[in-house]
Amino acid sequence: RCGAAQVLMSDGEPTVLEIARENLGANLAHAERSRVQTAVLCFGNEHHHGTFHTVLASDVVYAAGGRSGGFEALVACLMSLTDARSTTLVAYTPRYRREKAFWECLRPWFTVQRIALSPALATQ
Repeated sequence: RCGAAQVLMSDGEPTVLEIARENLGANLAHAERSRVQTAVLCFGNEHHHGTFHTVLASDVVYAAGGRSGGFEALVACLMSLTDARSTTLVAYTPRYRREKAFWECLRPWFTVQRIALSPALATQ
């Protein structure tokens, strides 16, 4: 519905992708579903999906902070999914001080700009 020619939905947990596929089936027409693929994608693992025009990542900073390879693996993953023309959006709720290290790891490779949600959107 956003006009994307192709969409790849990914997560590190296969059960999350099962739920995503169920939601796709319930909410999209067959023609729309054919443009959406799902794939397990774990930080630090190789993938063969190519690069994307837009990458939207949600709740990844919190997840990366407690995993092997941590923030560096997350940044490497984002770099492998993008090129110089890509836009990357990271939806993020601050939880721990250590997460500031993620943004420092990201800065050499990406332009980091904070966009705050309006209070009305943040509470929905």
